[in-house]
Amino acid sequence: MSDARSIALRHRRLGETALHPKVADAPLALHHLRLAASMFTGIGDDIGHARTVLHLARALTLNGQAAEAVSELAAIEQAVRDYGSVGYLADLCTVLGEVHAALGDTAEAHRRYGQAIDYYTAAGPGADKSKATVIARRDALDSDQPTA
Repeated sequence: MSDARSIALRHRRLGETALHPKVADAPLALHHLRLAASMFTGIGDDIGHARTVLHLARALTLNGQAAEAVSELAAIEQAVRDYGSVGYLADLCTVLGEVHAALGDTAEAHRRYGQAIDYYTAAGPGADKSKATVIARRDALDSDQPTA
């Protein structure tokens, strides 16, 4: 692994850590995730960039910038599809569901959560925990219950 990729991964992990519910520091997450995304772009790692943007979208949403998160996710959707990992597609649809839920667009959130559930099902038993989390989030849309 190159030094640049290693450093980009470290920034992504720092950004992910800042998003943990016990930390929930959106500005710190945004700082590290933007650095990581830029670094992945600089070394031509499209999927590294895309996976970073998934977390960046969560940070933007936490920071009250869900509309910007939708734009960021739209920009990576084709790269994720081209990569072909059903797990990554499930993650993308999950984050799109979260962002649309934050925007109050429950119909689109339902649709994206449904896609995520289908992709997690296709990914196999290793994705059961993620699938259960998405099912709970989708169900919470109907009951207006907060989810983790």
